[in-house]
Amino acid sequence: MLQTKINDMKPNMNAIVVYKTKLGDLKTREDDLNSTVEKLTKAKHIFECVKNRRYNEFMEGFNVISSKLKEMYQVNKK
Repeated sequence: MLQTKINDMKPNMNAIVVYKTKLGDLKTREDDLNSTVEKLTKAKHIFECVKNRRYNEFMEGFNVISSKLKEMYQVNKK
């Protein structure tokens, strides 16, 4: 009885092919995602470096200007 049921079943083998295709697509998309996340991380790092450099250069200039202004006002007070 079980053997006849097995013989009467007609499994959809196309589902396995579709599954393997989708699995390949998933792997490709995972690789794309990982490379994009890696690029994003590098871009964020570069952005932070530029941001910090800009801030440091601004503060150096600001400190020079501040010290020059202090010198000028001290000279005028004498």
